[in-house]
Amino acid sequence: FRSIERAGQAAFPDTTVHVAPGTYMGGIKTLANGTPKARVYYVSTQRWGAKIVPPLNSSSPSAWDNRGNYVDIVGFDVDGTIYQGGTKWLNGIYSGGSYDSIRDNHVHHIATLDTCTSAEGAGVNIESYYHGINSEVIGNNVHDIGPAGCRAIQGININTPATVANNIVYRAAFAGIHLWHDATNVIVVNNTVSASHSGIVVGGRDYYYTKGPDDFTHVSNNIVYDNKDGISEVGEPKDFILKRASDMELTFQPDQFSTVFWDVFGEQGHPVRATVSDFGPQLLAKILGANETQEQSLGLLFRYADQNHLPLLDLSDLRSL
Repeated sequence: FRSIERAGQAAFPDTTVHVAPGTYMGGIKTLANGTPKARVYYVSTQRWGAKIVPPLNSSSPSAWDNRGNYVDIVGFDVDGTIYQGGTKWLNGIYSGGSYDSIRDNHVHHIATLDTCTSAEGAGVNIESYYHGINSEVIGNNVHDIGPAGCRAIQGININTPATVANNIVYRAAFAGIHLWHDATNVIVVNNTVSASHSGIVVGGRDYYYTKGPDDFTHVSNNIVYDNKDGISEVGEPKDFILKRASDMELTFQPDQFSTVFWDVFGEQGHPVRATVSDFGPQLLAKILGANETQEQSLGLLFRYADQNHLPLLDLSDLRSL
């Protein structure tokens, strides 16, 4: 077959479409379904060797639009750098199927719009609009997605129950990893997100088929740095909460708030309200960068203060010893 889409039209359960290194025109649409025991695989035979680029006259908002279930898309380079004409891509890999796996792809320079609009898009977009559920996005490199600060464009966008793991995302317009619409029961682990407006946004609203909220979502062991916001969770006004607030003559409107970490120096995070005694000699030595001899000296000072009932509230008390 001379195109990925044509190969996909011939695919059936337990088919592997091997894609040789080379340049392929985007706007691909795949519909073939696999089964739980016989998936459909699209695999670049060389990691990132099969490159998908914008065609001369694009007619699709996505580089790859997959609607099949039990489908794996593995190892492609989706490069939207050189726009040639027609419809601009809003999505790199868009998957509306169920139980799909988007793995080890390089998705970059997508949705490079001149102006931000309300049209949603992402480097990798796992969508619930076509009733897709329970897909996974694993080990992808996603970067340079959308115009900076555009709230409608994400690095990885998840609208269903899903797993998002081991991805590297940077320079995404809004969130590096964004959970919205029907997202719930999502696992977000071992990802690195940087240089985006927001690192990870956990939310669920504007539902297609569920009533929300985004429950049972697990976010852990991610590296999130150099973003305007870190990890945030978006609340939703519930009737019983609004009624309680009204009874107390309060105005309540949940909003999105970034995670603020404790900071012993009070410079980049929330200042720690603790005494020197609370820290103890070992932790204080690490904070001060003390060597082994200095740490032993701190231990003696703390022991002396404890034995003589001397309070160590701040560093001035420690110095006085």
